[in-house]
Amino acid sequence: MAKSGLIPREFIDQVIEHVDIVDVVSKRIDLRHKGKSHLGLCPFHNEKTPSFTVSDDKQLYYCFGCGAGGNVINFIMAYDRLDFVEAIEQLAFQQGLEIPKTLAKDSEEVKKTENLYAILTQTAQFYRRQLRDHPAGDSAIRYLQQRQLTGDIAKQYGLGFSPPGWETLSKHYAASNQQALLIQTGMLIRKDNGKTVDRFRHRIMFPIRDMRGRVVGFGGRVLNPDDNPKYLNSPETAVFHKSKTLYGLYEARQQLTRLDRLVVVEGYMDVVGLAQHGFWGAVATLGTAVSSDHVKQMLRLVNTVIFCFDGDLAGQKAAERALEMSLPHVADNISIRFLFLPEGEDPDSLIQKEGKDAFENRVSKASSLSDYLFALLKRGLDLETIEGRAKIVSTAIPWLEKLPDNIFRKLFVQKLSEMTKVSASAIASQMDKKLAFQQASSTNYLPVENKGAPKNALSRQKTHAGIHLVHDLLKILVHKPDLALQIKQFDLLKSLSWEGIPLLTSLVDAVQNQPNVTMAKLLAQWVNTPEEAQLAPYLSAELLLSDEQIQQQFIDTIERLEAMAKEQQLEYLLKKAKRHELSSEEKQQLSFLLSTPPNT
Repeated sequence: MAKSGLIPREFIDQVIEHVDIVDVVSKRIDLRHKGKSHLGLCPFHNEKTPSFTVSDDKQLYYCFGCGAGGNVINFIMAYDRLDFVEAIEQLAFQQGLEIPKTLAKDSEEVKKTENLYAILTQTAQFYRRQLRDHPAGDSAIRYLQQRQLTGDIAKQYGLGFSPPGWETLSKHYAASNQQALLIQTGMLIRKDNGKTVDRFRHRIMFPIRDMRGRVVGFGGRVLNPDDNPKYLNSPETAVFHKSKTLYGLYEARQQLTRLDRLVVVEGYMDVVGLAQHGFWGAVATLGTAVSSDHVKQMLRLVNTVIFCFDGDLAGQKAAERALEMSLPHVADNISIRFLFLPEGEDPDSLIQKEGKDAFENRVSKASSLSDYLFALLKRGLDLETIEGRAKIVSTAIPWLEKLPDNIFRKLFVQKLSEMTKVSASAIASQMDKKLAFQQASSTNYLPVENKGAPKNALSRQKTHAGIHLVHDLLKILVHKPDLALQIKQFDLLKSLSWEGIPLLTSLVDAVQNQPNVTMAKLLAQWVNTPEEAQLAPYLSAELLLSDEQIQQQFIDTIERLEAMAKEQQLEYLLKKAKRHELSSEEKQQLSFLLSTPPNT
């Protein structure tokens, strides 16, 4: 498969041209025809009255309720919870289009990577055959049966068996090129004497798949209780990164049309054991602590993440690490929760004893992030004393600094204020002082006056009017991007420092560099960029004018903006002239502007 940077823009445009957004959306939600658009209930927020529109002629969608909008790629990414490359691959596959690979050097790298995926897939198949056919495989099957796993679940997760002995896998792939690939994947180890041996021996094998279902590594559990370690994982390789991979995520996505939550557990058997009882959506880290990448990956797919740990000291430490990694990603629309199990129990053993419904009930009562953090902060403190209240505030500040500046953080500070009887402003002041100290320690930055801010009512009025014109222009260009080709003095408009000008600049530059480009294609180029988010509100605007009227409104808006830009530039140059600070180029510019004063 092609990597993100290797998909040519021309191919992305080709995908958009071949795919009908109405057809794609209507396969996922119910749409009814209304006027020039199609209308349905928004799949991205709860609503009873339809506010989700899909435009056939513009090939765009927009929700008037939550503001979600974009082209068919944006929709697939949001609805199917895919990244950009995955969305392109899915749409291309459905249309029978083959993704081209550009640049010979990069293509060679892709080929090498694909060879690693291929040998790992073959290895997974080899281990599955050993579970079925090898004489020692009976012991592995008995172990799985004792853990109440059925053949169907073992098949879904691709469970296998690595036989005893040092060279079972090595001899099976005796060809030198295959052994070289297996050494790169960590499945074989080359000793100092040149001999090649198997990394995994006499273990239940758990293939680890990435988000696209490709085998990237393995985990192996011992069958002999005297062997160590109990669990052994593949080492880091070109295709396997433990801090970015979650076991069971691929399988969960295959079983659930829409994931609504993910439950993070500690082991492979916990994931598989929960699935055996119909509890899907459990994932596990791979012998490492929860990382920031793990959290980001999960929150891209779901709005609710529940960390489930043992209640012992190790579980407490793992939870604190998960909390620390989660705080920077807290948003007002997500839920991160913590569940601690009874001592001596793990998810697999607990669901076997209690059943799925009882385990679901435990999960539903998991502590919120805020409750868990407050419990952590209060541990060992007496909040009836001044010392205790002062301590909890000082302890809380490093945690608070990790939170984004959003409503959640403000509410947390407010709760902390109520708990300690220290005003929210005093807590914020302590945070500001610490931040100021850190900045002073690391930089020579000095605050400067915002010279671009309007200084009087007239200036504010002109700025407000100018911003309104910029928004009008953006509204027109989003629906008629080809009109940007008519803008001849855009460098003059770029000199304006108003809200919307950077977005307008990006839009006009893109269209002028790609004549005949559509807004759907531009949005494909701006996936996960500030431009994509800023353009979304304009997608909802309806231009209730004829083409001739739109053209005239566009011309009038451009002329007014150009006049305002000339006036602003003239004022600036006249002030410099009074201070005798004009360069020769600026003198020529001033002379020109004075000879052709702007019409306001």
